[in-house]
Amino acid sequence: MLPPTLRVELLRELLPDGWEIVQAGDTTEAPMDEAQAAAWLHTSVHVLRRHRTTGTGPAYRKVGRNPVYLPEDLREWVQGIKPRKSPAA
Repeated sequence: MLPPTLRVELLRELLPDGWEIVQAGDTTEAPMDEAQAAAWLHTSVHVLRRHRTTGTGPAYRKVGRNPVYLPEDLREWVQGIKPRKSPAA
C-alpha cells in the first residue's frame, strides 16, 4: 500500500484540470486576503483596491481592518462580468 502523501500526489496527476482534492468533511473554502484574491483574479492588489473603493468589485468582508474575500463571492463577481466580443477583422 502506498503512503498517503504519495497517493494524494498520484491522484492530483490523474484529476482533470480545475479539479482538486478536498478532505472529507471540508465543505467550506478558506477566505482570502487581498493579495490572494488579486492573484486568484489574475490582477494586481492596486486594481482590486480600486474596485473596492469605487464599489465595482467583488463582495468582501472586514476582519478587523483587513478585507477578506470568499471564493464563492469572487466566482459570482467574475460570472457577472459582461463578456466582450472581439472586433471583426
